[in-house]
Amino acid sequence: MVLVLSLLTVCTSGCIEKKESVAEGQREYLIYNLGELPEDLSMLDNNKVREKDLLLALFDGLVRENEEGDIVPSLAEDYSVSPDGIEYTFNIRNDINWSDGSKITAKDFKEFFKWMLDKNTENIYADQLDCIYGAKEYRQGKNKFTDVAISATDENNLTIRLNNPCAYFINILSNPIYNLRKPEDVNKFRDEYTDVLSSGPFKLKAVADGGVILEKNTNYYKSKDIKSPNIVMKTLGSSESALVEFEAPWGSNGTPVNGLNSEDKDSEEFIKEDSKVDFFVNPPINEVERLKKLKLIDTYENLSSNNYIFNMNKEYFKDENFRKSIIYAFCKESLIEDLGSEVAVPTMSYIPPATNNGIGSEYGVKNSLGKDNNKDLAKQLFSNVKYDKEKELKVYYKESYLNKSIANEFKKDLKDTLDINIKLIPYKDDELAKILESGNYDIIQEEFLQSFDDAVGFLSNFSSHSSKNDYGYNDIEFDKDFSKLNYEVDPLKRKDLIVSAEQKLIQDAPMIPIYSSSNILCRREYVKGAYITKLGNINLDKVYKSNSGEQNKDSKENINQVKENNNENNKVKENTDKKDENQNKEQNTKNENKNVENQNKDKVDPTKETKDKSTENKDGDKDVNNDLKDKNEQDKDVINKEENKSPNTEKIEEKDKEDTKEKTTDSNENKTEKPNNIDEEASR
Repeated sequence: MVLVLSLLTVCTSGCIEKKESVAEGQREYLIYNLGELPEDLSMLDNNKVREKDLLLALFDGLVRENEEGDIVPSLAEDYSVSPDGIEYTFNIRNDINWSDGSKITAKDFKEFFKWMLDKNTENIYADQLDCIYGAKEYRQGKNKFTDVAISATDENNLTIRLNNPCAYFINILSNPIYNLRKPEDVNKFRDEYTDVLSSGPFKLKAVADGGVILEKNTNYYKSKDIKSPNIVMKTLGSSESALVEFEAPWGSNGTPVNGLNSEDKDSEEFIKEDSKVDFFVNPPINEVERLKKLKLIDTYENLSSNNYIFNMNKEYFKDENFRKSIIYAFCKESLIEDLGSEVAVPTMSYIPPATNNGIGSEYGVKNSLGKDNNKDLAKQLFSNVKYDKEKELKVYYKESYLNKSIANEFKKDLKDTLDINIKLIPYKDDELAKILESGNYDIIQEEFLQSFDDAVGFLSNFSSHSSKNDYGYNDIEFDKDFSKLNYEVDPLKRKDLIVSAEQKLIQDAPMIPIYSSSNILCRREYVKGAYITKLGNINLDKVYKSNSGEQNKDSKENINQVKENNNENNKVKENTDKKDENQNKEQNTKNENKNVENQNKDKVDPTKETKDKSTENKDGDKDVNNDLKDKNEQDKDVINKEENKSPNTEKIEEKDKEDTKEKTTDSNENKTEKPNNIDEEASR
């Protein structure tokens, strides 16, 4: 069964029309699971990584992270740094435009930073820019933006002056939150999306219940490199829901394609078939091994670590012996390895290996504290601790299959070794801030997800001067190393300071490093060019759907067979035409005479019929030629029917088109028409 898809087309005036696309199972656009839609295009009030995939697709920044993990110039053609490391000058490209064709200038960046630093802009990242001269004071409402050292000297030059050298300033700017957008557009996302101007590879084509449709931004300076004209982003929520769609063969209302259904999900034919979701990030951990065997996943290192952090505001956790006894009682390494090495790697380091472009593992202090559980040492340390065993420790963990499994093992180990009772409490992302603010926890499992690539980001969680330090840890020596690290630019000196600071944390044990995580890209074979950055965002500017044999195996074989047969028939026809042209004319004349004779008879002469069949067998090649001629005549008839419409029909159709155009124009003069559910818009 062949079904016809339609892809939403949005006119520049805001109207919406339907565009015929390709046959079911052979659609040209890709479908990605975004998870959930953001409220707006600011995304400065949260650290939700998946939402920011949209920022990376729609907008571009001064710099960006490439496929190799290097930070390279983007909307800035290049940049220079003064000898003292304080002044950055960005040379803005001449050939960059907004999606409406208007020119992007240095002034656009200046206005963008003004909006980001405004005290009325809810921005959890704002203190990252405190290194800019005057930025902190402006953010606090103590001065004007004219006092902030961000200036556009002309259309193509943006200058930013810092308070002091900052070795990781460019790393900060590579985060998608710093991608250029019009401040006045950020709240137009839901209802006025056609007015949103893009500075990146794609622009908004539709926003509807269940997702968005992206369209190639032809005014993007690298638009020739963009291979996907459209991308659909669904909002399926959980990874479990995404996997169900990923393993559902593409079809209207889940209709199986080519006889396949979900029971065939591990078959070679199935995984080559179009699905209802083509790619998404981080499938359920218990499915990773199966998907790996099917070669449906790619693994990318991540700038994150998962840890159990002690609430050192509690009196009993100020005792170093208590903290270390818990660390030695907990056996985590074999557990995590059993649960899935693709997703999580056990670690003792406070700094993930991917940090600083993959040299983070060199920073890690070689320390055996907690590497292997030591029950005897744990009991010995605990014997000196003043703790009421009747008390139940509240341990919060972030909801996931992996974290729940680790938490259950943690509870068991502490009960078996130290006879400590644990109450496990799961939490969701949006509940974390309230838990930390209340202080009503003993141990909390938290993911440190860094927003820029530098070790200082992870260490800042334990600086007594950091707003991120909610755990009560305070050490003068650590603060000294951390303060020096913020100002140092020499790579070797920075490494020494990082090692020294981490060594202090290992010694004081304010937390238990558990595992560093990876990002898993789950994709169909035909999805090419997508990759995940170290910050965890998917880059779509090079993604495309391959048509080179990875999909629709059965359909392609059938198509190839038809082509092969047609080629063979064409050869026969060509040879027969040249060799038997005169004979064909004679045969056609005979056939016409026979038809006349047969029409004059009430009954068919059996003798004559036998003779005709004998003649047909002798002239097999001629019949092939005649069959092909008949087929061509039928095709011509179909075409002629379309071409030879009556004048009245053409006038009616033309009038209908004009009426429709007038209605569409009138309805869109005031407001963008709201599209339907994203599934209906992308695939009818």
